[in-house]
Parts: sequence; C-alpha cells; structure tokens
Amino acid sequence: VCSSDLLDAPRRTAVSRRYLVASLGSAGDLYPSLAIAAALAARGDEVEFLSSENHRSLVESQGHRFSAILDARSHAQAQDHPLLWHPLHGFGVLWRYLAQRSLEATFELIKARTESSTEPLTVVASPLVLGARLAREVLPFRLVTTHTAPSGLRTLEGPMFIGGRALPEGLPRVARRALWWALDRYKLEPMARPRIDGFLRRHGRPPPPGPIFDRWIHSPDTVLGLFPKDFGPMPSDWPVAVHCTGFPLFQPKPEREDPLSDEAPPQRLVAVVYTGSAVTAAADHLRQWAATLHALGCDVRLIDPGTPEQTRPGWRGRRWANLREVLRTADLLLHHGGIGTVAEALHASIPQWIWPSAYDQFDNAWRASCTQGLPTGSNRLDQPMGAEALRQFVQASRTPSNSRKQTAPRHESFVTAALDAVDCDRLAAS
Repeated sequence: VCSSDLLDAPRRTAVSRRYLVASLGSAGDLYPSLAIAAALAARGDEVEFLSSENHRSLVESQGHRFSAILDARSHAQAQDHPLLWHPLHGFGVLWRYLAQRSLEATFELIKARTESSTEPLTVVASPLVLGARLAREVLPFRLVTTHTAPSGLRTLEGPMFIGGRALPEGLPRVARRALWWALDRYKLEPMARPRIDGFLRRHGRPPPPGPIFDRWIHSPDTVLGLFPKDFGPMPSDWPVAVHCTGFPLFQPKPEREDPLSDEAPPQRLVAVVYTGSAVTAAADHLRQWAATLHALGCDVRLIDPGTPEQTRPGWRGRRWANLREVLRTADLLLHHGGIGTVAEALHASIPQWIWPSAYDQFDNAWRASCTQGLPTGSNRLDQPMGAEALRQFVQASRTPSNSRKQTAPRHESFVTAALDAVDCDRLAAS
C-alpha cells in the first residue's frame, strides 16, 4: 500500500495550478509543508499557506502568501498545556485547541477559494487540519492528506505503541484489533465525533461510517506519506493507499550567521543535542545527557529554545540553529524524536539517539534504529540498552567524521512527482 515509484509518473498536466497548503503545530510540523509549498511555487503554481497566526512571519519570510486559520492564543494555550507531551492524553490537547478551533476558519477560507475561481483547487493538508477534511465532504476540490510519519496510519502489525510502550511482538491480531476498538470506544470517538457529526448535519451530509481515525480522517482522494518506503518495515494493512514521497527536507533561511556551524576542534568528538522546535517533555533529559557528553570530553552543541544562549570551552548553546549546517560537521545527534530531526539525521548519515515523549516519536525511534542497522530500540535513551550503547559509542569514538559528504535533498522532485500523479489519476477518473 506504500508506493514510491513517483519519479516515473507522467509529466504534470494543467489540471490544477491552485494549491492551498495547510498545517498546524510546531515549526517542526510546518517544515515538510513549507518544503511542499516551496516546490510548488518553484514550478510556477499559485500557492497559499494556511496555519496558525504565530507562524505568519516564518511562512511569509519564505515568500508565500499566508492566511491564518487559528489565532495565536489558541496555539499558545496548546503549547503551554501541562498534558501536551503526555503519551496518552497529548493528542486530545491538539485536537481541542488546534483541530477543533481551526475548523470553521479553514472551512470558510476553502469555501471562499472554491467560489472565487472556476480553476480547479487542490488542498494539501495534514490530518490535524480538520476543517479541510470536513470541507471535502461539502465543497468541490481535491484533498491531499499528508502524513509526516508512518504512525499516523493504523495497523495491526508491529510495532504498536500504547502510552509509549510497544506491544509484545507475538500479541495476536485479534488482541490488537480489540485495543484499537477500546481506544476508539472510550477515548477517540467521544472526543471527535460530536463536533464532526454536528458539522456534517448542518450541511446536510451523513455522519462518517466506522471509527473517525481509522479510514475517514484520510482524504478519499489521495494520501501522501512524507517519508521513504524504506523507513523501516512498512505495514501491509494500512486502511488507505499511500504514496511515499521521501522526506521533504526543509530548513528556513537563516536571519544571521550561525556560530554553531563553525568547524569543530579536529581532535574532539562533536555531539549535537537538539531538544526540538518546541519545548518538549524530553528537554530536561536531553540537557542532562548534554552535560554527560561534555563530561566525557565531547564538544557539545546544544540547540534548545528553552535555555539561554551560552558559550564556554567545549560547549556552545543556542536557542536556534540551522540543523542541517550543524550536522554537517557533527559525529552524533541526541534529540527528541521529531520526524523532521530524524530525517535530517538520516540525510546527514549521522548516528542518532532519541528520548521520545509522545505522538510519533516512539515509532520514529524504532524506525531510526532499523534504518541505521541497530538492534530495535537501541538508540532510545529512555531505555537502559540505549543509555549503555551511547556510552560505549562515545568511549569507542576517537576520530571525528568531519569529512562526511551530503547530497542536496530532492524534495522538489519527490513531492511534485507525487502531486503530478494525483493530477493524472484525476484525469483518468474523469
């Protein structure tokens, strides 16, 4: 169900040249969508970016037209919520403060764009942009659902993480199906269905069949997996067909010279510690590991929005840095497990060690282990094996790998080829 044979897709037609690209969440959540917007704009398409108001400056600095679908206060309330990084309850925070509060604004904006022109419209949106999925039930446009990580799609195959714990590999499928049923029955359906059913009733549409988060949440038109098909073993039982595009890598244009990108002392192991674009539950743990690495003689580069900037021998800390440039001369990366950071580490061919907190981070860590050829889970710092393996790595490493070469990311080719395939499918069906 995961296809990545997209570079051989037929050439783009003129079926759709208007795109709305929509994403909610932290800057890390926006980056893949910004890569898509950049790719579309580069080939001459009309692109408008939809997100929360607090991301306006970032989006507009990349040269895109921006419309807010969520106020900055709602975003801040979600970001500051004490349960945001809870492995079980965190998604409920995002749903209440981001998905539901942006629903009406998203719908009205898409409605206005469909009525303003007869030229076909394509909306490229993450599942958290609930208004886009509901608008697809009412308005004439094509919706592309984008998943930044595999864990956004349900499966009965392994691994399956509940509250940050992986279910036993030998657990029968009937037991896994029962767990999904219980999660839907007692948590997800009561959270989501009243608002969704109420909206559809007001617009004369029937309620979604089956569990909301099984099949309905994904677009009936096209689903893109913004990850490569070899990012660990892919399940064969996803509820929808998924086009895998590879990681659409993106780093914002720097506003000033980044001192963390300087060449490191030649005889020291360079360890980058990144706590994430938002302050996560893993941040305190990662700061402690940064101190441990410093004590072990590493040249530590800490990227942490929650601490003051500082420089001292063997230690440089910044609130923000261009991660791709920093990794160019690094030997090891410790981070929170966000999919964008995982992708940058794989692009840099650098060992990565992860302290996951919630959402897709546990599955990302598992897949990063597989991709790096490590024993499953051995790069998770919250597991004893991961901590010991990290210590052994530091002790065994003597020569920095500053000569590592990287290739430029090809997100333009992968993403636009996927969207071209969408257009061709649309022509074939018409």
